[in-house]
This record gives sequence, C-alpha cells and structure tokens, in this order.
Amino acid sequence: MAGRFLLKSNFGVLILTSLAILLATAIISSILAQPNADDIQVQEDVQIDMQIYSSKVEQEVLDQIRDNGSAMVIVELDGGNLDFSSLERLREIVEENQDAVLSTLSAEDFDIEVRYKVISGFSGKVTYSGLKKLAENILVKKIYGGKFFYPLLEESVPLINATRVWTLKDFQNRIITGKGQTICVIDSGVNYTHPDLGGCFGQGCKVIGGWDAHGNDPDPINDVNCGDHETDCGHGTHVAGIVAANGGIKGVAPDANIAAVKACGFIFGLWTCPNWDMLEGVDWCINNKDNYNISVLTMSLGHPGEYNSTNCPTWMDQAINNAYNLSLPFTIAAGNGGRKSGIADPACSPKAISVGATYDEARGPSTYCLERDVFGDCMRSCTDNTTRADKVTCYSNSGTELDLMAPGSLIHSIWFDGDYNWMHGTSQATPHVAGTIALMKQYKQNLTVDQIVFRLKSTGVPVVDEGNGLIFSRVDALAAICTVPTNGMAITENTILCAGTYNLLDGISIGVPNIILDCNGATIIGNGANYGVYNNQHNNVHIKSCNIKNYGTGIAVYSSSENFIDSNVLDNNTYYGADVAFSANYNTLRDNIISNNDIHGIKLYQASHNILQNNLVENNNGYGFDVASSSNENSFTNNTANSNLVGIKIYDSTINNAQNNTLFDNTFGILNENSNYNSFRGNIVTKNQYGIDLGASANNIITRNRLVNNSYGMWMWSSNLNTVYNNIFNNTINAHDDGANSWNISKTLGKNIIGGKYLGGNSWHDYAGKDSTRDGLGDTMLPYNSTGNIANGGDFLPLVVKTGLLGFGVNVSNMSVNMTIIKFKDNTWPMFKHDAQHTGRSPYIGAQSSVLKWRYKMDTWTSSSPAIDPDGTIYTASSNTSGDNDVVYLNAINPNGTIKWGYFLGESFAYQATDPAIGNDGTIYITASNNFDTSVFAINRNGTVKWNFSGYSNARASSATIDYNDTIYVGYRGSLKAFRNDGNVKWSYLTNNYLVGSPAIGNDGTIYASVQDQNLHAVNPNGTLRWKYPIGYGSSPAIGSDGVIYVGSENGYLYSLNSNGSLKWSSLCDGERMSSPSISLDGTLYALSGHAFGGGDGSFCSFYPNGTLKWRYPVSDSTSSPSIGRDGLVYFTSFYGGVYSLNPDGSLKWYYNTNEDYTYSSPAIGNDGTIYVGSGDGYLYAFNDH
Repeated sequence: MAGRFLLKSNFGVLILTSLAILLATAIISSILAQPNADDIQVQEDVQIDMQIYSSKVEQEVLDQIRDNGSAMVIVELDGGNLDFSSLERLREIVEENQDAVLSTLSAEDFDIEVRYKVISGFSGKVTYSGLKKLAENILVKKIYGGKFFYPLLEESVPLINATRVWTLKDFQNRIITGKGQTICVIDSGVNYTHPDLGGCFGQGCKVIGGWDAHGNDPDPINDVNCGDHETDCGHGTHVAGIVAANGGIKGVAPDANIAAVKACGFIFGLWTCPNWDMLEGVDWCINNKDNYNISVLTMSLGHPGEYNSTNCPTWMDQAINNAYNLSLPFTIAAGNGGRKSGIADPACSPKAISVGATYDEARGPSTYCLERDVFGDCMRSCTDNTTRADKVTCYSNSGTELDLMAPGSLIHSIWFDGDYNWMHGTSQATPHVAGTIALMKQYKQNLTVDQIVFRLKSTGVPVVDEGNGLIFSRVDALAAICTVPTNGMAITENTILCAGTYNLLDGISIGVPNIILDCNGATIIGNGANYGVYNNQHNNVHIKSCNIKNYGTGIAVYSSSENFIDSNVLDNNTYYGADVAFSANYNTLRDNIISNNDIHGIKLYQASHNILQNNLVENNNGYGFDVASSSNENSFTNNTANSNLVGIKIYDSTINNAQNNTLFDNTFGILNENSNYNSFRGNIVTKNQYGIDLGASANNIITRNRLVNNSYGMWMWSSNLNTVYNNIFNNTINAHDDGANSWNISKTLGKNIIGGKYLGGNSWHDYAGKDSTRDGLGDTMLPYNSTGNIANGGDFLPLVVKTGLLGFGVNVSNMSVNMTIIKFKDNTWPMFKHDAQHTGRSPYIGAQSSVLKWRYKMDTWTSSSPAIDPDGTIYTASSNTSGDNDVVYLNAINPNGTIKWGYFLGESFAYQATDPAIGNDGTIYITASNNFDTSVFAINRNGTVKWNFSGYSNARASSATIDYNDTIYVGYRGSLKAFRNDGNVKWSYLTNNYLVGSPAIGNDGTIYASVQDQNLHAVNPNGTLRWKYPIGYGSSPAIGSDGVIYVGSENGYLYSLNSNGSLKWSSLCDGERMSSPSISLDGTLYALSGHAFGGGDGSFCSFYPNGTLKWRYPVSDSTSSPSIGRDGLVYFTSFYGGVYSLNPDGSLKWYYNTNEDYTYSSPAIGNDGTIYVGSGDGYLYAFNDH
C-alpha cells in the first residue's frame, strides 16, 4: 500500500512543548491585542479590580487587559435555564441569553467573534469597560481567556474486533458497519477528495457536511501549503480515516459518514487551534445533530498539562455537557505528555470520554520525545524497551480521570495529500473509540452516553499502565455490542449475545414485548430441566440464532403472539425442542434445526394461526411436529422431518395445512387422528413405515403428494369423507381404507401430478390398465384398488404415465468409446473457475469478439458452469421441467455443438445439479440434490456410471473440487466430504451447515470452504479444523500463489485472509453481495458486486492486490464469477442475459445479449479460445471468431 512513514517512533514529535506553546501564545496574543493610549490609562484600575473579578474572570484575561488593553475571551453564560427537549428550543434559549447580555455592551466594549448556536455564550475581543460590564452581569458565569491548542499527535481495527462486528446484523437486518451514523470530527480539516473518503463533499457523499470554524466558511478541507506544519495539516484527515475510511484501508466504521470541522489554521504565519474555534466547532456539531444524524463527536486536540478533577479548566464543560444531555458521546484525546497523574485539557472535563493509547502489536523498542525547547531540542523523553499488543505506551497520559484505552501506536491511515501515512498518539487512539461508538449506535440507536461508557469500560480488554499501575479497558467493539449471557438473565431490550458456549442452568427469559434476542450462534447449555429461552405473555419477540442444548425445553412461547423464532438449533432437550402453547397464536417458526430431543421437536398445544416453515426436525424420539388440543389453522410449509416416530402428528385439531414438506425415515410420515378439515398438499413422503395415516378423521384433503418407498403409502382407519386425489403412490402396499372415502375427483381439465392434462384420481405404480382415449386417465369400469385394501370403492380415474423415451433418447449402452489416452491432469477447464485454487485463470487466450460460433439447445434451463476436457468435449448440466418435477441431465457436447451423450441424473421436485468437474483419469464428477435426496455421481467418459454415492439430506450439495491426487471434495449434508476416486469416503468434516459454493484447495493441501454458519472454514488435509473466520454468507474462495485467501461475501465485502486465518484486508465495491473473485497473473482481483436474483444494478469490480479498488464497470446486476484469459481479458455474465468481455483497464471489449431473463453460468475458456456460457433459456453458447 502506498504511504509514507513521516513520524517514526524513536523521534516523532507528539505534542508541541510547553515552552514552544508559551512562545507562540505570547506572539499571537501580542499581535491580536496591541495596547493603545486609552488602554494604558486603565491598567491601574485593572490592578485594583483583580480581586473583585477573580472568581469570574481567568487570570490571563486580567493580565492581557492590564498589559494590552483588550483580550480575546470566551464568555460562558449561565445555562441553568437550558431546555434539551429539542434542538429548536435549545437554540431559542441560547439566543435569548446572548441577547440579554450583548445588549448591554457597546461596540467599544466588545468586538463579537462567534455567537454560538447551542452553547450559551459567545467569543470575541473585550476591552476593560466591556470586561467590567460582563463581570458584573449576573447572567455571565465565567470569562475564559483565548488559548491556543494543538493536535495531540491496521492491525488496530481487527485488534479491537471491529472486523468481527462487521459480520453481525443490526435489528434492521443491516450489516453493522456504521450505516446511518455520522461522526463529527473536530480537527485540522479533512481532505474529502481522498478516494477512501469517497472523493466528494456534501449530501450523498461520505463526508456529508462540515464547517471551517477557523476560516468562517462551509468548506472544511485541510490546508495544503503547510510547510513545516505538514504533520499538523494532515492530522484531521488521518483521524477521519481511522474512524470511517472505506477503500485502500478501512476505518472502524467504514460505512459511517463524516461531518468535518476545521478548527485549526494559520494566524499571522503561526499554525494553531484557538479555543474559540474549537468551541465553535463543537457548537456546529451539536447544532447540526439532526441535519446529519450526528451520533458521536471526536476531537484529538488538546492543551498540554497534567489535569485532574481539582484543576481541570472548565471552558468547554458547557459544550460537552450539552452534547451529553442530547445523548451525543464526545471522545477526546488524553494527550501525549507521558503524565501519569492527569490528562490533557479538555479531555479532563467530567463528561468527556477521554482516551489513552496502547500498542496494536509488537513494534520493538521505541523512544518518544515528550517535550522540546523552542529550538526543537528534546528536553524530556520516555522509552518502551519492550512493546506488544495492548501494552500502554509510555507517552500516553493517564490517571484516575482517564476513561478508556485504544490502539494508538502505530496506526496506518489516509493522509491529507491523497496518500497514506503512519502516525501514533492518543490522537490516533481516540477515533478508534468514536468509530466503535458509531457501530454501537447503529446497533442500538437509543443508547445514552452513560450506557455507552459503561459498556465500553465493562466489556473491554483489561490493560495495565506500568507508569502508575492503574487498570483501564482497551475498547473491544464486538464485546461492547454483544452481551455475555448470565444464568437466569431477563432480556428487556434488543440484545445480541457474544458468541461462545455458556452453561446457564436457568436459561434466559424474555422480560418485555417488542424486542429482539439474537444469540449470534452462542451455545447455551442446561442440565436437563427448565427452559433455554422462555417467553411468557410477551408479544412481537424475535428469537434467532440460538444453539440450545440439554434443557427441559429449548424455546418456550406461551400465551403470546406475533413472535418470530428462526435460525435456532435446539438439540438434546429432555422434552421439546420448541413448545408453543396456551393461546400462543400468529407466531412464525422458520429455518430452525431441531433434533435429538427426548419427546417432540416442535409442539403446538392450543396454539393456532402459526406458520412453521423451512424447519428441519430429525431424530426426535417422539414427533417432529406435534399439533394437539385445538391447535387450528396452522401452516406447515417446506419443512423436513426425518428419523422421528412421527414426522407431523395432528390430533384433535382442524383446518391445518401441511404443504411441500419432506418426510422420510419416520415410523409415520404424517399421522392425522381425530382431526378434520386439514389439508396435505405437495409433500414428499418416502421411506417411512406409514406414509400418511388418517385415523377417526373426516373431510381432509390429500393431494399432489409423492408417496414412494414406504411400507404403507396411505393408511386410513375409522375415517370417512376424506378426498385423496392427484397423488403418486409407489410403495410396498399403496393403500388401506376401511371407511368411505373418495380416491378421485371427477374428470377435470387441469395439469396433473405426472404431467397429464386432466385431474382425476392418483398415479399407482402397479396400475396396468390402458388409456384408449389417450386422456391420461385409465380405462377402468371398476374402481382401482391397488395393493392393500380399499373396502369401499377405490380410484375410478387412475392417472396413466405416457410411454416414450426420456431425455435425448440416447442409448448410451450402444455407444462406442474413444479410448485415446489423454493426460487429464492437463484438462482445458476441468472444474468451476478452472483449477482447485479457483483462480479463474486460463492458460489460453479467449475470444476477441462476440461472434457466436454456435449454440446448442439442451433443456428448459441451465445454471451449470461448463467443464472442458483436452479433446474439447464440454460437460454441463441442464434441467427440463415436467409438471412440478425437474428432470436433470449431465450433457456431453462435442466441440462442434452436437450432442455426444446425455446421462439422466434424476427427476424430482426442485431437483438441481451443480457444476461438473473432471478428474485426473477423465471421470466426470457432479452432484445433484433436492430437499431430501443428495447424490454424488462419477460418470465415465462414455456416459456410463462409474459409481454413485447417495443419501437423504435437507441441504443441497456443493460442486466438486478435485486436487492433484484425484481426491474429490464435496459439501454434503452438513459436512465437507473427501472421496477417493473409487467412491469410498476418505474423511468427513462436520460443518453442521451446508457449504456455500465450491471448496478451494491451497498449495499445502488445506481446504477452504464458505459455510452457511457465516464462517470461512480452513480444514487440514486430514479432515480436522485448522481455523475459521467470520465473513458472513460467503462465496467460493480463491487462493493466490502466495497462499492468501480471497472470498466474497453477501455483505458486499471482498475479504483477504492470511493462511493463518488473520484478516489481511477487506474492501467494498458496491451492491449487497460479492461474487467469488478471480485472480490474474499480476495479482489483480476481479469480482462482481450486485444483488440477489436481479434486485438492482451491480458492478464488475477490479482490486489491486492490497485491496484498493482499481476500477468498477456498471452492469445490470450480476451473478457469475469471472474468468480470465491469458492475455488478461476478463469474461463474465450478468443476471439479465448479458455476456461481457472487458479489457484489463476496465473498458468494454465486447458484449453479447442472450435476450434471456437470467444467465447464471460462469464462462469457461476452451483451448482454442472459445468461450462457453450456459443460459437460462436452456442453450449452451459458444463464442469465437475463428
């Protein structure tokens, strides 16, 4: 990263020395207040009146009046009548107070400099006559002399855990990066033209507004012609970068805005920060609180000294107190004088949040000059012989008045000339705290200053100042936001728990309605009794991301409504995973995993109008879902229930709807007893002893279900008036019915479950009748009984499967096999993004124009990214929709665009295949899955199956990645599996969530995989965990030649991680998600940033190896990962059917519009330069101009 190291730790000047300050102050004061004859005449009167005025007037004001006849002052008025109910009311009272005092002064008494807006006071030049009037006015509280202040001169952001906060979401479901917050930086000005600060100023920019208090104009940009004062001029920009930079470096709150105030500059050639300008800057920030949503103030300016509670100057107390009363935290640097019994002014003010400095890492022995004489020679210094992360620096002021510590040495940030620079000091520590507060305020807007300070102090990392033995808290952003759960705690406000494992015998209770409990993946363990989370009579509560084990009940919701329970893992509880009971109505339970509970997974008891969606309930000793005792009008959709006694049990309850659920390996898939008017539609019911069992029930509807491979498909006893039609039956015994029920409806025009055009009865695997009328309904004079026993009637209109070949009609068994020996380790494009490192980089030059070579129609649609073997054969998957089913094939296509063969992978509801990969011996590996069935196929080059690994799963499998030794790595049902090429499992690493994208393999054999738990997992070659790092919902990782891992995230960031799992950098382009990146030979990174499924415009983004954004190219949203030719041309597709090629400089090379709503496939590059892309219209496109 570009930058300069201007301040070295062994000789850098951190503050202006006392002698230099006195000299500068004397020179400026003499210039500003030259005496005249009249002033000299009053010197004796001043000497007499000094005793009278000493309680209201600072001594230096009297000294200047006596010596010069006038003085610059800040006049503080009594603030007892201030009203903080609104800014408007505060402004009115301040103006009234000012008018009451200024009306008593003449132009000869007082020359006004600044009338503050929300601070009861003003500043200007006062004469002796004016001073007497002010001192005698009961509305005047204090008169302060004008003083001159000065600046108190990337491992730090991860050290305070800010990067981990960026993986959390606030209660509006936004990533916590400071969004919606504005930090007001009062300093030497800010270079808003720096690209890391957005490059602009005003509404819509990162630097959203500001003020130059020193120059009295609205442009707060820093001075540029600073001469020997370059460090001073760049100070404010450096501070702003630490707070909120978002580019080549990232500040603590990278998505926060900045309001910049310039309070420093040159006065007659001398560079200084007058206290009246500083006060005006604070006044501007408070006054514009609502205009810019300012949530925190920060100032790294101060006056050297060793101030404590007994001698702290009070000139800024009212301003800081006003901010405090308006819930505006104000962070101020403690100073760099090495004082250990006091801190700088105004950090010593009681309501200020004062900040000292620690090291961010070991820096080696470091010496600092603390005080210099007027000639620049060092008079006093300190040395840290050893340095380490969290060691308090010797130069940092501290004492009992100090509030917090933060990293201050050595900090890399942006610089005033558009470059980067290293600095150290409490000035650099302070913005770390301000940025952390912005993160906290995004998380919880209504935090008071006291609550913020308490959390920062109570959750920080304890550090000891060796200079005085005092213990302080070094801020920890993550701990400040999250809450460590305690036994029996009651949640009374929106709460994010700190990740970890906690043994809480009494669990957690909900204490008030309308709140959110986000466990953030924390594991809460009980002792077999009580409740993990207990909510009784509190409505509109959101409970999410909790792992709850070993309680009586995992989550209990009693007598409360409109609660939202999602993304929890409820495991090994004595009674129920979740218990929703006693008029608990209109609640939603979604995306939970509930398993291994001793009785039931989810119990509804006297609970109605609830929604249960996308839950996995498995291995519970009782029922997956237990619906009992007048639990009516509940909805069960897209859930999976397996390996329970009963998947869904409904008893004595009506008008419930179970639709599109998957139920397998239970004793009963669905058991409906003594319950009427329920409906069961579109469910997959397989491998149960009883598929659907109705007992003593009437007027239920069973339709569009797939009952296959059960011992008994449909079992009805003592039940009447139920209607069973348009289902698929393929079981040992299809149906038993001892009552009077209907097994078909009348012939009705409409698409049936097997694709026919009429509705009637059901599809029976053993029906052998004919369909002479070819209407898709069987010719039977008598009702069809199937296997089993239907006592009364039967199916009068069974559905008939049309005969004919599926797919391409290719008889692969008769195909000839080309036995040419090929070195498959040199495959042209063997897998997703070309190689196991997912570089996306081809050794061949790709197509130079958009000339369409050919296109081949495969099926209804495809999202599969092609693989190419050395002879040019292209392998890709496609889907053909038949009724509600997806029929999926692996296609082998010749280089001339003709079909070579097609292999039928499967047919089912929502069945999908991934991207194929080619092994070292030419075997093609591909996974296919739906909500209940997952298969890994190994297909020979002639289209015959080599082996197939299948099982039942609630999660989709990932694409395969193959290493040099021909080990195949696949994400498979909550695990990462390593297969040998003979189909045997080498090892299985448990992830407990499905993989997002395809795993990548480093040169040392480490496997990297993005997992749905929002972490990147690094797995050793033996299948054990090496480390994991929080990135949000990630993409397929890519690995550079130096072992650095790059991964895009749903939160829009591109992350760069070192091989040890530490963060190297993270960068944002735009949009809500970042694709899997590709890596060019020179290390340039390419990725697409956009929205899910066409949600808006996106960008194709290029990054330098250090993470700095190089350029962006706008596209109509984006979904694919890019591919790179040997000449540097980049190829990618966008959501709305566009195929793009860009030059390395970001200019357009060519574009082709497929005129299709979406194109998911990532391009593959053939050895002749042909670009292959699959499209949503079912075509495989081939582009080449030769």
